Amino acid sequence: MLRYTYYEILRTVLNKSALFSFILMPVAFYLLFGAMQSSSSFPMHDGTVGTYVMIGMAIYGAVLSATALSGNMVTELQSGWARTLGLTPLRFSHYLASKIITALCAATLSVTAVFGVGVCTGTKIPPPQLLGCAAVIIFSSLLFVLYGMVAALIIPGENAVSIAIGLVVMFAMFGTLFVPLPETLMPWARYTPLYGMAQLARRPFTNGDIIYQNDEGFRYMTESLGAALANYGAWLLIFTVLLALLWRRRATVRR
Repeated sequence: MLRYTYYEILRTVLNKSALFSFILMPVAFYLLFGAMQSSSSFPMHDGTVGTYVMIGMAIYGAVLSATALSGNMVTELQSGWARTLGLTPLRFSHYLASKIITALCAATLSVTAVFGVGVCTGTKIPPPQLLGCAAVIIFSSLLFVLYGMVAALIIPGENAVSIAIGLVVMFAMFGTLFVPLPETLMPWARYTPLYGMAQLARRPFTNGDIIYQNDEGFRYMTESLGAALANYGAWLLIFTVLLALLWRRRATVRR
């Protein structure tokens, strides 16, 4: 299993399209929405507004990689790869664990790249807060490993992963990853899959503060830890139950 995991991680790292999607694009978005904006130097807690944007782009990259790799795993199995695995000593549980580890490693690479560029461009954040945000992003991206698998099981054909990633972009907008949402949309954003994860990942830095905008400009509001955990836990439960039901249906159909 360890050798197979190593080759999976190596294959992902050497994949040019994956490097563009998981690393270069989140870094470019951070530079566009963060470092290149005049507001990025405005103070916020122990850092700046640019730090807030940097964390959001790291979340986006991690979620994107988790969704794509887990979705590709399901499409591989649907294409007959499971029968090939049956001819090897590798168990399905080992294969599944290997894919999840690979997705989390890809998320780690994305977070490291965005945070590395952020620090190099002068973004300020105390190291303990930086490490805390990184750890929460990486481990909470497990939610979108489940989402990618669910999407690939629901959406037929090779376009499943592309559609799932397209929905991630919409989730990211409502999760306040790109730009602050208007005040009127904030109540709706609380029910979207990325909202809770975003608040948990930023919490070591923001202590629950969220930037939004109204007629007077940009303002702060504070989200409770309980609300963020409730959102994350609810979507984790939803995706877990959906995955179990869809996988059972798939096994029944194959019989």
